[in-house]
Amino acid sequence: MRFWILLGGFFATFFPVVCLAQGAVELVERVQTGTINWTLGVVTATGLCRPDHPAYPGSDQVASHALNQALSNAYETINQLRVSNCNTLHDLFAAKENEYQQIKEMAMAAEVLNTTAFPNGSVQVAVQVNLSGGFAQLILPGTIRQVEPIKPLSTVRPAGTASRTKSAGDLEAEDEPAAYSGLIVDARGIGLKPSMVPVIVDESSQEIYGPAFVSREYAVQNGICQYLRWGDNLSASSRVSPNPLIIKGLRMIPGSCNKVVVSNADSSKLKSSSLHLGFLKQCRVIIALDGSEIDPVD
Repeated sequence: MRFWILLGGFFATFFPVVCLAQGAVELVERVQTGTINWTLGVVTATGLCRPDHPAYPGSDQVASHALNQALSNAYETINQLRVSNCNTLHDLFAAKENEYQQIKEMAMAAEVLNTTAFPNGSVQVAVQVNLSGGFAQLILPGTIRQVEPIKPLSTVRPAGTASRTKSAGDLEAEDEPAAYSGLIVDARGIGLKPSMVPVIVDESSQEIYGPAFVSREYAVQNGICQYLRWGDNLSASSRVSPNPLIIKGLRMIPGSCNKVVVSNADSSKLKSSSLHLGFLKQCRVIIALDGSEIDPVD
């Protein structure tokens, strides 16, 4: 357990926090036992205990019981976290005794956000679990590995030769396509549900973004992508600015929760940028939803 805590601290020190664009709306999923903030990558839960609880007659016991209830709720909420496709954390790890025990320990070591004492003697405690750092290191698939830096190709001119002045025709022929700095996927209205390991494919089902494209250190610290509610200011987010490519999700792969299909034309735009492997490696990706995918229907 100490290893995961130290590792999380390492990544928090050496990788910057990605800031939201001004006015960006967070994507928060509410379940019975707590909330999953898919934008910030945190799980929160609360516990409430009344002073007339038969097992906790004293004020100290009331607060302790409220904390224990909050931690238990955080653990139950984490179990409902979608990791890959429609599989929850519980689906993937319940049979893996060692990892599952570590997950429980992380949940039970959640940060206390606040403790509220009410006039009637009741106490409410709110706790939070960060899904990045050590938690992500444990949860993310082992197939996500560290990707070596991508080195740009350079042309070596023979010694003693002078460069010639390029004509307008040369410049037009050699101009690179737009140097995109990130990717925004508009996934509204197609049924995508946020998960820790999203996948984007073209119309031929060829993967253009997913575990094979990211470097583990970035995925551990900042998540494979950031989820936000759709808005006009997404391009200003430091995660993808200053010049993100914006593409539209066409549909989901049948039977999947996290596999988005985009057009071959949009896929070609992404691949046309010589820098695209670099920003994909760094997880400079936003997936935008309208919120209906996770909001309960009354």
